[in-house]
Amino acid sequence: MNKDVIVNILGELKISPQKNTLLGTFLDTLNDSQNDADSEAGDPPSSVDKDAQKRVFDRLKRLQKIALSMPILKLGAEATTINEVNQAKVQGIERLIDLPDNVITALNSLGERVSISLQNINELKSLDIDELVQKFKLSSAPRGIEVSILALIISVSITILSFVAFKAKDLLHSQEAYWVFFIGGMISFISFNAVNLTKLIRYKSNKEKIFKEAGQRYIETLEQKHSELKQRTEQEAFHLQQREYSKASRIKTSEYAEEQASILTELNSSFPNAAS
Repeated sequence: MNKDVIVNILGELKISPQKNTLLGTFLDTLNDSQNDADSEAGDPPSSVDKDAQKRVFDRLKRLQKIALSMPILKLGAEATTINEVNQAKVQGIERLIDLPDNVITALNSLGERVSISLQNINELKSLDIDELVQKFKLSSAPRGIEVSILALIISVSITILSFVAFKAKDLLHSQEAYWVFFIGGMISFISFNAVNLTKLIRYKSNKEKIFKEAGQRYIETLEQKHSELKQRTEQEAFHLQQREYSKASRIKTSEYAEEQASILTELNSSFPNAAS
């Protein structure tokens, strides 16, 4: 066991070994081993056996870990912003504290919610644009033309029936009156439905562009919703983490402080075989 390593650890921990204590005798034993000096005649010198040396070294390493953990726990206990919570996570706060199972489950659920949303968007982006548009019915041909055809049939039927009725009652004195009536109706009908016909022609000639724009708008809408979901989820996760990290960090800090005091008491205790 290298004495320099031990001295460095003691320096980091700001511990000054006292004579005739377990820690002080441990260092004396290391000095004796390193200098390979023979014992003087008379009573055997104070020394620490190998098992005790390992125990002391383990205690020092534990103190070192506690010392390194305390600033992280302090950050976790006092974090008030998302950046501070994230900084505590990066430094390993979750490896130090004990979170309740229901809190871990809730945090995992929040993370999965965002992951599933993003995965869904990526899967839709991978679809062919025609498949995407048809799957979600994002665009369809103008429906007015079907109504126009039906209206045409009705218009013709009414015109014919009107002509027959008028003829039977001798209200029409010539066939020319019928044709004037019929052509006038057709002109009104065609004028009324010109817009629908124009829409259908435009749709057929620009179908590829219309599908592409419809698909892009749909994906952009989903991405906007995902962004809003992510923001809400991050806020929800932050409030949960802030509360639970703070609570767990304070508990662990108290436990570490008690353990630290116990180890220091052990290391500073009188060594049974120390010279009086």
